[in-house]
Amino acid sequence: MNFNFRDWILLTSIAGLMLLTDTEIAWAKPKEKKKFKVVKVQFEGNVHFEDDQLYKVMVSRPSTFFHKRYYHPSIYQDDLDYLVAYYQNAGFLQAEVSNHKVTIDSSNYTAKLEISVSEGKRTFVSGVRIAGNLAFSDAVILNRIPLKTGNPLEQEKFKKGVVNLVSLYADNGYLDASVDSERKLVEGENKAAVAYHITENNQSFISSIDYPGLEKTRPSIVRRELLFHPEEHINYSNLLKSQRKLYQTGLFKSVFIHPGDVVDSITWTRPVIIEVKEKPSREVTASIGYASIERARGMLELSSINLMGTARKATLLGKVSFIGYRGEAALTQPWTFGFPWRSKLSTLTEYRKEPGYKVNTNGVRANLKRSFFLNSSYTIGYRYERSNLHEVSVKVIPDEDRTNVRSIENVLILDSRDDLINTTNGSYFEITNDYAGRFLGGTNDFFRVEVTAKTFYSIGRHRTLSSRIILGYMDSPGGLNDIPLNERFYTGGPNSVRGFNYRYVGSIDDNGIPSGGRVKLVWNVIEYRRSVYKWIGASFFIDTGGIWSAAYHVNAKDIRIAPGFGVRANTPLGLVRIDFGTNPFYKSDESRAQVFFSVGQSF
Repeated sequence: MNFNFRDWILLTSIAGLMLLTDTEIAWAKPKEKKKFKVVKVQFEGNVHFEDDQLYKVMVSRPSTFFHKRYYHPSIYQDDLDYLVAYYQNAGFLQAEVSNHKVTIDSSNYTAKLEISVSEGKRTFVSGVRIAGNLAFSDAVILNRIPLKTGNPLEQEKFKKGVVNLVSLYADNGYLDASVDSERKLVEGENKAAVAYHITENNQSFISSIDYPGLEKTRPSIVRRELLFHPEEHINYSNLLKSQRKLYQTGLFKSVFIHPGDVVDSITWTRPVIIEVKEKPSREVTASIGYASIERARGMLELSSINLMGTARKATLLGKVSFIGYRGEAALTQPWTFGFPWRSKLSTLTEYRKEPGYKVNTNGVRANLKRSFFLNSSYTIGYRYERSNLHEVSVKVIPDEDRTNVRSIENVLILDSRDDLINTTNGSYFEITNDYAGRFLGGTNDFFRVEVTAKTFYSIGRHRTLSSRIILGYMDSPGGLNDIPLNERFYTGGPNSVRGFNYRYVGSIDDNGIPSGGRVKLVWNVIEYRRSVYKWIGASFFIDTGGIWSAAYHVNAKDIRIAPGFGVRANTPLGLVRIDFGTNPFYKSDESRAQVFFSVGQSF
């Protein structure tokens, strides 16, 4: 949308609301004592650890640009205890805080902390002794114990040895095994002897697998997700992994897998019990909303997630907005031909009104998807779509154009984000390519590849720095004119370069209509997100991007820059955002700024 007087009123109202909210908060709160910002923490006597390492142990660390720290006497006292514990856990058993001083500047409301540390001598492991192990050799046991002879006596590693040994035995059927640990200091020396005493007890085997709570889902659907079978010894890690796999099928509200009581004291067998609570098989999802591009929009989805107890999913989806509609029917099979490849067959009909043309599309898609790690996957698919472009106002393109695109698609996703909706930490990488060709029976030949990388970094409580880059390239034997308008690259708008109208970055023809291109760059250089008050948040961003008709036309001078800021609201129905993007280097036919109302983060 163009930035006009009404948008200025909207922006001013939002800013006023934020200021008013802050004012009301100040009025609502009782008068508080002045807080003293920690500006400096000085250590003395620390030889083995750098200042930065000790800062991480403390809450009362020096303030930074993004995160202010304040002096609280009780918290500061806890920090001193944490410092001593940190040293003792690292093997400095006689470490202590020998002296400390707090200097308060009442005029500037700042605090300086001075801490003197007496490290003492470090204690080292003189030897590691084990006893009671019959099922495993000494070499196997010692390999599971992080502490080695000559290592510093680190408490975390000492405790980790117990955890590792209990896990080793539990994964081999010794569910009742126990491990006792002890350390003995060598008098007159800075050394300690470490010992682990193991009580193995009996090895348990699986007698049967029981499914209480399983009503609609076939037992075979559950069994194919399991990593264990009857007559095997119980592997506790595999029980937990199987529990997670079953929950991720989406068929169950809850899953709990655990070993039952011993049923035969001679063979020491016991059942494995899989307690599940199934979800309703049929779901109806409906939503209505508003966004700057689609304006009013609605969605209705009818689905059956467990057809005849087979875990197959059938979906009917309908979407409608002021710029188009979409209908889709899909059938999803979690396992294909006995392998954990998710297959999906879908058919769609769609109409969209885009800048410069309108398009009706009907098609069929089929794909196979293999998930790995947590949220990562590889997908291979086939697409067959017939499109009718009409009311085309892009120069050099006929008023009507019919296309028949048949393509092979590949998608690789590597995802380590902590939250898929509102991410604060992690990264995301995706590479997508598709090859459309006449050899598949289509009317167009083109190759397309697009790479997306996102990174998110938490810089304190409710503060996140994020960045994203998208690189795209297309090629065709007939050049740009052989690539349909609805297959080309575009950018600009609420989810890319927010200082420009939807699709109005890059290749613009003589009629002022976006004509798309073969080379794409979108770089959201930085987006700083932070919480302002409860469910209200704010952001600052710098977006850049460009579209070029060919690789040899790429020029850094054509990259458009769009800094801006936004307001976020975490509502029960989802995250709502208003972004104000500016165009500092605007051209005569461009708006100086844009305001976008959208749902969800921009990336």
